[in-house]
Amino acid sequence: HITQQGLAGLGRSEVQPLPELGPLELNQRFISPEAAGFIARPTWQGDVAETSPFSRQARHPLVQSLIGGYGNGLLPRLIARLVELAMIPEWLTTGVRGLAQGAGEGQATETQLPAGIGIAQVEASRGRLVHRVDLERGRVNRYQILAPTEWNFHPKGVLTAGLAGLYAKDADEFHWQTRLLINAIDP
Repeated sequence: HITQQGLAGLGRSEVQPLPELGPLELNQRFISPEAAGFIARPTWQGDVAETSPFSRQARHPLVQSLIGGYGNGLLPRLIARLVELAMIPEWLTTGVRGLAQGAGEGQATETQLPAGIGIAQVEASRGRLVHRVDLERGRVNRYQILAPTEWNFHPKGVLTAGLAGLYAKDADEFHWQTRLLINAIDP
């Protein structure tokens, strides 16, 4: 239906996927005087970035086969979500096996954060979710969250860039296209 309606490339833009974020660099962003701005409108190395099922699955062969014709438009985004859904049973099985075998216990990281600081990055359904906690004398001194929506709905981010390229014959069609794009980027 998406292809028949000419919507496969809907919302394509040049916004690139969010790269891996090193914990030390990320911690510096969270403790800087501009931390509140970073959390509200994040950029990395001066660029906006996308974190979504599409950015995680962009290298999957099926998604790759669509990117050539439709970029990061609607069809490749929806297929990326389907790819992730299809992979869930394998991920669950692998995760349960890892837990049963004690995987992850006692592993040290290469980059140690200062004492009392913890950062977790998790690939959630909408994209990368970051939590940072600062403990002082056993109490939470500061807790910060950087949600995927802040990346994807950044004023210069992937949604804004995608919306800028929409063409609709009337307001109803524009609203419908907008809903499709929002749900494909950040459901």
